[in-house]
Amino acid sequence: MKTSIAVVSNASRTAKCLTVLLSTVGGRIHLSIRFAVVLMVMSAIAAKTLANDSNIEIELQQLAASIRAGDWNSMRSQADSLRSRGVDLGTEILYFEGRGAFEQKDFETAEAAFIAYTERGPDVRYYEKALRYLKQTETTLAPERANEALRASLEIISRQWPTYPRRAVQSGIMGWVRVQFDVSERGEVFNAKVIGNCRSTEKKCSNAPGNIFDKAALAAVSQYKFKPQFVDGVAVSVSNVIEVVYFRL
Repeated sequence: MKTSIAVVSNASRTAKCLTVLLSTVGGRIHLSIRFAVVLMVMSAIAAKTLANDSNIEIELQQLAASIRAGDWNSMRSQADSLRSRGVDLGTEILYFEGRGAFEQKDFETAEAAFIAYTERGPDVRYYEKALRYLKQTETTLAPERANEALRASLEIISRQWPTYPRRAVQSGIMGWVRVQFDVSERGEVFNAKVIGNCRSTEKKCSNAPGNIFDKAALAAVSQYKFKPQFVDGVAVSVSNVIEVVYFRL
């Protein structure tokens, strides 16, 4: 008897929650998105989480509103919050998370979401759309991944050690400079720039400006020489290489 009462209670609660949620999503939103939200709610009901936490009802409404508004940041945080309490949002949420990451140009996150979604098979509702987005993300990521492989295989053949600034020696200042640069087809450094630095008289960085070493670090790195990189027999440049130059007494 207790089981029957629980079933009736959950069924009533399901109907109420779906009604409120669909009114939140609104009539203007595409029917397929409304259906996806319904699936998320039904999944949550099936997991018996709504009966244990009244706030979930409200959060599901907020999640639906975020999907409708294209507020991807809110959608992600709301979905994470619901999952942390054991709510199974179902498969469709993966598609929307992929969409959100894609719109924000977080292509690696988008790729992971679309792969997880399409692995469910062609019967999922947005399968074809997800495949198109997945292809776009892979095309976008391909150049950087190729460049990453080239960076990993870079071999330095000539390194210029930096000149320690006299003022830093006299003051007992040590530190480091993080330099980002590109390597040309001939293995020469260009577009070198400082992207981080530190100066200290102890082991930890101080709050004082750390640019006392910047000029020396850039001068040294600009004279590096690398072994040229080739792809299919053609010399290529490598971008966004990072080197940390240390200054120690």
